[in-house]
Amino acid sequence: MFQKFLNSLKRPGNESILEAIQKGYQSIFEVIDYRPSKESEAFLNQFGVTGEYLNYIGSGDFGTAYSMGNGKVFKITSSKSEFEIANEIMKINNLDNIATIFATAKTPSGYLIAMEELEEDSDIEYMFSLAQEVLETQGLPTIYIGNFDEDDYVEQNGEIDPKLKKFMDELSEVVWDYKRITGDGGDIRSENMGRSKDGTLKAFDIDDRYR
Repeated sequence: MFQKFLNSLKRPGNESILEAIQKGYQSIFEVIDYRPSKESEAFLNQFGVTGEYLNYIGSGDFGTAYSMGNGKVFKITSSKSEFEIANEIMKINNLDNIATIFATAKTPSGYLIAMEELEEDSDIEYMFSLAQEVLETQGLPTIYIGNFDEDDYVEQNGEIDPKLKKFMDELSEVVWDYKRITGDGGDIRSENMGRSKDGTLKAFDIDDRYR
């Protein structure tokens, strides 16, 4: 894939661009054109998927995620804590607002995780920021949304917009499940939330600051 891309740039005037890409950005295309190890291939096979059908989603500080195309995400990560948390999630019942973990594995090339694929919702980031503004009026971080005093807020600031109130109720459910895994150490971020097929707000890539 990467070589094909380079060939498309081989025309007069693109010399400097081509050189920069070859030197600095080849690793990006190698990630996108990922070829699973034997262990990863065996892990994927249990879901009826092979490496050639993976679709790149994105990369973070510790890992890279790919869509399996069957409602599941395959993630390879170097984070031991992420792997441990994923295993804990599989043992806890009724985590309705956390992305389902289907399987995990430890391999020489990294930790493997198969999880529920959530749908992006462009409103989440905006509504999350509004919710944070409301919580900040009472000095509350997101993880303590359960301590929010709505009556006091309304008395001081007026009624909360119904759409925002609905989102804050959903966020409270996410935080409740999040704290069952991390306690008060959870670091909840809007970019790590999405919606399941039935529209439920869920968190994924659970982060515990104390691990």
